[in-house]
Amino acid sequence: GAKNAERDANKAERDAEATGRRIGLRTAAVVSTVGLGLSAIARLTVNVARELDVLYYASQRIGASAGEIKTFNQALQQVGVSGEDASASLEGFSKFLRETPNGGGYRWLESVGVQIRDIHGNLLTAPKLAENFAKSLKTRPWWLQIDLASDKGIGESTLRGLQNQDFEKAKKRQAELRASMGIDADKAAAAGQDFANSLRDVIAMAKAAPNKL
Repeated sequence: GAKNAERDANKAERDAEATGRRIGLRTAAVVSTVGLGLSAIARLTVNVARELDVLYYASQRIGASAGEIKTFNQALQQVGVSGEDASASLEGFSKFLRETPNGGGYRWLESVGVQIRDIHGNLLTAPKLAENFAKSLKTRPWWLQIDLASDKGIGESTLRGLQNQDFEKAKKRQAELRASMGIDADKAAAAGQDFANSLRDVIAMAKAAPNKL
């Protein structure tokens, strides 16, 4: 009856809220989806799950945190680079690092003056290395910059973005924005499947509720 339908809807809402906390999204944003039409919830489920799944596996391939990858891509978009170009360049550059035998990619970068380690001696991640590499090219003729960057997987648009004087400020803004919203990109990526499952539960409950009234 109506009481059972209300109980099931409340349970679905609580599940969505709990999942939202686990992946670092604001509770209100997750719970508010319960009130949307079924088609809107379905679209949100697919889009969020796909984005989180992609980010999770990209993090594994690239060898950087989901948060760092997200910041890198979004900062580049803030200086005029498309999301597709930013992602493709980072994937291409990280592939160069991964697939060059015996760490040769890192040694090559170091040989052309790119800083490859932090102050503690640890290798820098692909996003930071790509940034350092792009900046190191600025003293060379533009045609040579494009040739060298392209050979290492970085497209011209991304190269321009990484060399843009506003890129660092854009990275800082993106990191601060996610922190202010309480979003943990790493937890979100790892819990992508769980998030999608919870939203599917909301849809199932919403579909079943009319039959119980």
